[in-house]
Amino acid sequence: MEKISSNKILVTGCCGFIGSHLSISLCKLGFDVVGIDWMRYFRERKLESLSLLKKFPSFTFIEGDIRDSLPEEHFFCTFHIAALPGVRSSIENPMETIGCNVGGTTSVFDWASKGFCQNVVYASSSSVYGLSKETPFSEEAIIESPNSPYAASKVSTETIASTYCRLFPLRAIGLRFFTVYGPRGREDMAIHKFLTAVSEGDPLTMFGDGTSSRDYTFVDDIVSGIVGSIHFITNSMPIHSHEIFNLGNSDPVLLSDLIKLVEKTVGKEAIIHNAPDQLGDVFITFAEISKARDLIGFEPQTALSRGLEVTWESMGIN
Repeated sequence: MEKISSNKILVTGCCGFIGSHLSISLCKLGFDVVGIDWMRYFRERKLESLSLLKKFPSFTFIEGDIRDSLPEEHFFCTFHIAALPGVRSSIENPMETIGCNVGGTTSVFDWASKGFCQNVVYASSSSVYGLSKETPFSEEAIIESPNSPYAASKVSTETIASTYCRLFPLRAIGLRFFTVYGPRGREDMAIHKFLTAVSEGDPLTMFGDGTSSRDYTFVDDIVSGIVGSIHFITNSMPIHSHEIFNLGNSDPVLLSDLIKLVEKTVGKEAIIHNAPDQLGDVFITFAEISKARDLIGFEPQTALSRGLEVTWESMGIN
């Protein structure tokens, strides 16, 4: 990728899975990156990511909650990646999920509206499509069936972004991520859990009959799409505008086939424990990516088989 001229960028959730990969990429591209993260949940992994980020002289770290610790500095662009993830955890503790995700996003846009940043790119989620049966999922679809408080929180963040762009001289892009995986991924995600279970000879739980499918997207491809949005938001979007893009692999994979690929990657047979569908699950995610391809140059490059190999190697499990 061609080097981009240096400008100051803020990344929220900079030590999280996607946020850390993005922050590293931005530093390599020549940006001055200020990252903020509250360092709660998966702290050991976040500290690992922070140690990688601190190797870049152009990176500055703030430990804090985005609801009260955003820096009073001016930025060329803000990437708002911070969120409290997890469908199941959001059902168990909805108030915390809504407070973090909706409150945090409102804080970022309110801060931006005070003149600190005119361009905001924020993380949404494929979960907003919920129980929709029309595939592939298009950005033009009517969003009416989110199936968890987490999904509802992401629908709300899109509404907040749209509202602030109407009221204030802002530009915003919402990126709906589809099942992102890769090195330093969260330990509660299926791919990480499956690789670990198969390698250690422990049972893995398969919810449902294995026919549900997900549009698994490698983290490097997601970061490429996020970085591509910089050019679009600054060169093609007018003030008071808001756009939504899907970022996915556009190639859904059955749960049963994912398990077979995990077995091949690890070189061991899985011990499968069957369980009923989980509350809050959806049957399929499938990204229509023509808009992202045409406008921000998004083109996923990583097949699931290759992405699993890279993820497995990064885990360092013998």
